[in-house]
Amino acid sequence: MINAQESRFKFCVIKMKVRIWLVLGIFGVRILFMACEHSTVDYSDLAAPRARWQAYGLKNYSIEQKRICFCPPPHGFVRLTIKDDKIVGGVDLTTGQVLSKEQWQYFQTIDELFAWIATARAMNPARLEVEYDAVYGYPRKIEFDYGENIADDELWIEMQALKKINE
Repeated sequence: MINAQESRFKFCVIKMKVRIWLVLGIFGVRILFMACEHSTVDYSDLAAPRARWQAYGLKNYSIEQKRICFCPPPHGFVRLTIKDDKIVGGVDLTTGQVLSKEQWQYFQTIDELFAWIATARAMNPARLEVEYDAVYGYPRKIEFDYGENIADDELWIEMQALKKINE
């Protein structure tokens, strides 16, 4: 009789362990799927800002850009919409007015700004300072002065509020 009770007890223990492992397994798989759904790849460890930006592969996004220069308005922040790496729209955030296509020419996509920075650097300007976003690597602030003795050649660009646009 002790043997029958012992075997029944062992069977219950085994059955309980199986249930615990089953519950833990289901819970673990569920957590794994939840983590995959909300995970984002972080390339912020890449040293070169342009390589970091390219690693994210964003071609459709919106970003706010402000230009301060001796150039036509707007001079405040503008929210640009970029699709397939081309500007397709813009809104002046100060006035709320939609930019005309003619006004788009005064702004650049992030890839265009990287090319512009390389060109400007090759010109050996009096001043070229660039601050890059720590995560995405895009230029957040650019200060450019071609020559110290040339009036009205300065250009300041600020960028913020990058948002991915789903395709």
